[in-house]
Formats: sequence, C-alpha cells, structure tokens
Amino acid sequence: MPFLKVYIALYAYEADTEEELTFKKNDVLYILEADDPHWWKAKLKTADPNHSHIGLVPSNYVEPLPSIGSVLGLYRYEAVTLELAFEQGDTLTLYEQDDPDWFLVGNGSQVGFVPKSYVEVSARREDHSQDHQAEDKGQSKEPISPDTPTVRTHGNKDSTKIWAVNKIDEKKKKRKGHLGLYNTLIVFGSDVDKSPVRKWLTKDVDNIRQEKCHVYLDLGGASPASLNFESRSKKEAEDIFNEIQKFRTLTQE
Repeated sequence: MPFLKVYIALYAYEADTEEELTFKKNDVLYILEADDPHWWKAKLKTADPNHSHIGLVPSNYVEPLPSIGSVLGLYRYEAVTLELAFEQGDTLTLYEQDDPDWFLVGNGSQVGFVPKSYVEVSARREDHSQDHQAEDKGQSKEPISPDTPTVRTHGNKDSTKIWAVNKIDEKKKKRKGHLGLYNTLIVFGSDVDKSPVRKWLTKDVDNIRQEKCHVYLDLGGASPASLNFESRSKKEAEDIFNEIQKFRTLTQE
C-alpha cells in the first residue's frame, strides 16, 4: 500500500513515549495514517532501507515536502507494496529521485514509488526561460513512444510479472511477500511487515538456479546478495526462473 503523503520536519522532535517517533529538522517522513488531526503515524526516511522507524508524529511539526517536478507515465504500471499504480499518459508529481532505480511520486491522493524506466521526467522548473517559451509556442508534449523508452525494455511494455512467494533468509526464516519482475528490475515486497521494498537489477544476476519450489539468485553489482525465494509450486518456480533468465540475458547483451 502506498503512503498517504510525504512531509518534511519543520523542527526536531524527541519522542516522549514508545509510540512516538524521534526525528530531526528537515527529516523526510512518509505519512501512513492521518485519522487524528494532531498526531499522524509516519515512517522516517533513513539512509539504510533495512532499518524501519515508524511512530506517531505531531502534525504541527511537519509540512508538505515540496515537489521537484513531474513525470509522465510511459506505460501502465501495477503496484506492489509501497508502490503507486498509474496508467500510460498519467502525470505524477515528483518528490524524490535519489534512488538509482525508483522515483517517489504522488497522484494527488497517495504517494509511492515507481520504476524510473516506466516514466519520463517532464521539464523542470529551473529550466531556461527560452525552453518554456518554446513550449508555449506549441512544442510537442507527447510522451516518448513505448517503442523508444529512455531505458531499454526490449520492445515489451507488458513484461510485468508478479508472484506470491516466501523469501528465505540465512537462518531459514520465511517472510511472506510478492516477487516482481519489471524488465530491468527484480523487487520483493513483504506482506508481513512495513520494511521497504527490496530492489535488484536483472543485469546484476551472476547465477540463477531452480530446485523444486525454490529459485536461488546470486547477485553482484553495487550490493552483492544471495537470495532464496520459495514459490507455491514447482511450475511457478520454473516460470520465475525462466522469466528472470530471459531478462537477465537481454539486459546483459
């Protein structure tokens, strides 16, 4: 489920109870619940996505995070955990672009993450005035054709795949969630906690193998990892293996 909105701290706040959240001035807060006008449930943005800090924050200590531009949907996108669904041609407000693969955007009612390869960044406010004048004179505002996206998708705009799986950690502990494949990205969103969506590039897959209901991945790149996903059946595991292998081959060409 995406966030309600994204805010920035006006002042520092020290929690008085275990239910509250400590934060510093200018910290970014993702709002999860806003039923109480004075206290909102929020998630603190941290440098380490594996560390999740969630608690109540006073609403008068925060203000909306200013947008930094907008993006245009190149293709239809179906969201999983903490992501935002959109249609081709939708215009979304851009809030963050510091992740190499994902943007944080809003649609007016919710805020969530979208893959960069599925959207096109619109002209920014700081562009030169002559650029804006060119737009005013009728410069085309049509989105880039799905056949020529800004990130290679090999001509297949309907390659989104999602499976219900268990992620098995080093201690053999299972975490229920959904595994998604979006051309250049492999993502996992947990169904049992509010930990951030994990993301890996298909081109970084060094090795992949399938054994019964399990798919094992060894990844290199900037964040090396060894992953074990358990599917609901051997057939699904074969599907996962084949799809990842296909896009791994394409992105490594």
